[in-house]
Amino acid sequence: MKKVCLFLFIFLGILAAKEECKSNKECFNLGSLCYKKGDYQKAYEIWTGLCKNNYYPACFYLGTFYIQGLGVVKQSYEKASQFYIKACNGNVYGACYYLAKLYKDKKVSVKQKYKTIYKLYAKACKGNVYDACYDLGVLYTNGLGVKQDYKKAVEFYTKACDNNIYDACNNLGTAYMYSRGVNQDYSKAKMFWEKACDNNNIYGSCYGLAFIYANGLGVEQNYKKAYELYTKACNANNYSACYNLGVFYEGGLGVKQDYEKASEFYTKACNANNYSACYNLGMLSQYKKVDMEVDYKVLSKLYTKACNGNVYDACYSLGMLYQYVDVEQDYKKASQFYAKACKGNVYNACNNLGVLYANGLGVKQSYKKASQFYTKACNNDIYTSCGNLGILYVKGLGTKQDYKKAVEFYTKACKGNVYPMCNDLGFLYAKGLGVKQDYEKAVEFYTKACNGNNYIACGNLGILYTKGLGVERDYKKAHKFYYKACSGYNDIPDINKGDMAKFCYNLGIFYVFGKGGEYNLSEGGKCLNLACTLDRTYCDKTDMATTR
Repeated sequence: MKKVCLFLFIFLGILAAKEECKSNKECFNLGSLCYKKGDYQKAYEIWTGLCKNNYYPACFYLGTFYIQGLGVVKQSYEKASQFYIKACNGNVYGACYYLAKLYKDKKVSVKQKYKTIYKLYAKACKGNVYDACYDLGVLYTNGLGVKQDYKKAVEFYTKACDNNIYDACNNLGTAYMYSRGVNQDYSKAKMFWEKACDNNNIYGSCYGLAFIYANGLGVEQNYKKAYELYTKACNANNYSACYNLGVFYEGGLGVKQDYEKASEFYTKACNANNYSACYNLGMLSQYKKVDMEVDYKVLSKLYTKACNGNVYDACYSLGMLYQYVDVEQDYKKASQFYAKACKGNVYNACNNLGVLYANGLGVKQSYKKASQFYTKACNNDIYTSCGNLGILYVKGLGTKQDYKKAVEFYTKACKGNVYPMCNDLGFLYAKGLGVKQDYEKAVEFYTKACNGNNYIACGNLGILYTKGLGVERDYKKAHKFYYKACSGYNDIPDINKGDMAKFCYNLGIFYVFGKGGEYNLSEGGKCLNLACTLDRTYCDKTDMATTR
C-alpha cells in the first residue's frame, strides 16, 4: 500500500511539473532550479519522470543524487551506476566519465575492469569531456586496458591540455623531458610545465620546472629560480622538492650555505619516507656539519631507513659503522650491508666486502670470493681493489701465482694514485717479476709512490740511488730519501717495520760515515737506535757501526 502511495505521490508531482513546463528541456531546467534552491525532493521527482521518458541528461543528474545521497534517496553507488549507464547509452558523455570513475575507484564492481573503463573514457573524450581525455592518456601511459603506447598517451594529453586540464599539461612536460612518445625537447617540457605550474599544478609541474632550471636544461642554469620553484613544490608537500631544498642549502646553491636549514628540509623529507633525505641527514650528522653531538644509534636508524629504501650508499655507510666500531663492531652485519650495497653498484662496498672475505671477518674466509668482489670494484675504477687483486696474484691466494697479472693490476692501481701499489709495482720492475727487469721503471714508480708519502717507496729509492741502479749513484739523494722514509716510521704498519728498520739503519750509516755530505754522529746514533727498536736483528749491526 505504501509503494502505491509513493508512486501516486511521484506521479502527481510529475503531472504538476508538466503543467509548469511545456517541453522536456523546460522540465529539466525546472528540476535544476529546484535543485539549486535545495528542493531536492521536487528535483528528484521531475528528473525521475524525465529519465523514465528517456530524457538522458535527467538520468545523469539522478546518478549524482545517488552519489551524494541527497533528498529522498540514500547514497547508493550501485543505483548511481545504473542511471549513469542509461545516460551514457544515451550519449550523455559526462555520465560515461563518471561511470568509469566509479569502476576505477572500486565503488562498483565490473568485469574486465580496465577494458570497460577504457571504452567509457574513449566515448567521453570523443564527446569532449576533456578530463576523460587525460585519464585515457594515463591508461595508455601505464598499459591499463590497452597496450602501453606513449605516442597515443601524448595525443590524448595534448587534447586535454589544450582545453586547460593542467594535469595533462604536467604529463606532457614529463613526456617531452623523458622522450616518452615524442622526441626529447626541454623547451617544450618547460612550456607545458610552466602552463601547469602557473595554474596551480604545483606538486608535479613546479617541481619539474625547478629541475629544468637547476640543471640548465634548455635554459640558462638558474639556482635561484629553481630554489623558488622547489620551495613552492615543497610547500605543496612534494617531498622530493623538500629534499632538493636540503641539497641547495647544504651546497649553497641559489642560497647562502646553511647546514641547519639543510637539516630541516632533509628531516621533513625523511619523515615522509624520502630515503635519500634520510641518508643525507645522516651524513650531515656524522660529519658534524650541524650543531649536534653524533649519536650513532640515531645515525644507524637513519642509514637503516635509507638502506631499506634501497639507497645503497646508506647500506655502505651502515657497513662502515659496523666494521669500524661506531655502533657496535659486528663484521657479520657489516658484510650483509656491504653485500646489499655492492649489488646496488656501490663499488667501494664491493672492495670492503672483498677485504672481509680475504680476512675471514664476519664471513668464512674465501680468497676466491674476495677476488670476485675486488674484480667487480676494480672494473669500475676502485683502484684500491685493483691493488688488492694484484696482491692476490703475487701471493697466489685463491688463484695461481701470476706476476704478470699482478703487474697489470698494480699498474691500474698506480694510475689511480694508490701509492702503495706504485711501490709494489716498482718492486716487481726492480726484481724482474712478471716483467723484464727495468730499474729505470722501478725508479719511476718508486718516485711516484714516495711523492705520495709512501715511505717504503722513499727508502727503496734511497737504495737505488745508493747502488746506482736505474739512476746515477748519488749519496746526497739517497740520504734525502732515507731521511724521508725513516721520518715516517710511526705511520708504517707492523708488517713493514723490518723494511723501515733497514732504511733508518742506512740513514744512520750515512750520518756516521758522512755519506751524502753530512757527518753527524749524534743523529746517526739516533737513527741506528731506532733501527734496533724497529727490528732487533739490526741491534748487532748498530753496535758494530758505532764502535768503528
